[in-house]
Amino acid sequence: MNNKKSCWKLTQVNGYDISAIERYLERMASQGLLFSMTAGPFSLFCREEPKVLQFHLEPMLSKTEEDAELNALYEDAGWKYLGMFRKNYFVFVTENLKAEAHTDLEALDYVLKRFTKQKYISGLGLLVFNFFLLSLYHRGWPGSIGWVYIKYFPVETISKYPVLPLLMSVMGLVLLNLSYLLGLLCLHRCRAGKSFSRISRSGWFMVLVIIILTPVALNTLQLFLGLDYRPFDLVDSNFVTLSEIEGPEFRLTGDNMNNMDYISHGGTMLDPESWYFQQYGSYSHFDGGIDINDVPHLILSINRYPVDVLAQKRVQEWCAYRVTEEKYQNLPPVGGLEEIYLLKDGEISYLVLRRGGIVLRADYQGDKDLSEFLERFAHMLQDL
Repeated sequence: MNNKKSCWKLTQVNGYDISAIERYLERMASQGLLFSMTAGPFSLFCREEPKVLQFHLEPMLSKTEEDAELNALYEDAGWKYLGMFRKNYFVFVTENLKAEAHTDLEALDYVLKRFTKQKYISGLGLLVFNFFLLSLYHRGWPGSIGWVYIKYFPVETISKYPVLPLLMSVMGLVLLNLSYLLGLLCLHRCRAGKSFSRISRSGWFMVLVIIILTPVALNTLQLFLGLDYRPFDLVDSNFVTLSEIEGPEFRLTGDNMNNMDYISHGGTMLDPESWYFQQYGSYSHFDGGIDINDVPHLILSINRYPVDVLAQKRVQEWCAYRVTEEKYQNLPPVGGLEEIYLLKDGEISYLVLRRGGIVLRADYQGDKDLSEFLERFAHMLQDL
């Protein structure tokens, strides 16, 4: 079909309010759009000359493609068959505004009862879906995280916890549940021979539900497929290592937990992409008095954000969180780095860098000056 002669429109009315759907199709025909078919919350219309038409929706007794006998009956009465509306109704149209449709009242009552039964059964599935989605992202509830942490470290919060997936899930589920309840109300009023008038225009709810919950669905799929965690080898990663900073003679610990030979890497559609890497120097496992934080080490934490303003805010949060009384020094940009902050207190150093939407924090214990490796860090971020 020629795209210029057809167009998709949101079906603005509730799919269970028959009279509201008929009025909606008549209004679209008066604007030169004749009904053709439906796909989810959308309807396809063919562009024609604007006409004043009368529409009739005949409830389908079964999920059939077409009822030739019924079409012939309506054709004899002056009606033309156009297609199906969501496999719930046959759509007929006529130019005769006085034509009458002879829907069998018992058949109509039977179909509406069937719709109501299906709606209640789908409500059980909706309840399960609500529980599943909210429990999947329960770690994003503010009560679990702590309001103080959220207040002072909002960007770090969405980096570590599924706050955004949870928020979108709640918004989408509220609209989905509301659409479901409106559908039930429409059905009960239709069975009583009444229309739901303007409240029937709940098609927008389902469009918003699709817009909001589609990213959540893709995010959930990534989680179940294990695509949220994608580590890669340290070799050829171009990551700055503790050995590189300390020199070739430096000995690393043999503890694989503290001496990573890979880069931890992950992220989903609704969670910022992240990298993590750490290395520790050699220490005796039998010395009970040793504090591992006193051992020379390098810990790299990196996040990529979709917009630079979030990255800038994350830099501020990292610089606001200090474990010493010293303050961060703001160093001049080098190597494409847009923000550089360094805090040094004896052998403890904290380096915060930003390049576009990428932010890095390096926690370092040692006697080297990290400012001497800024070009190297810049090159590392450039390759991410």
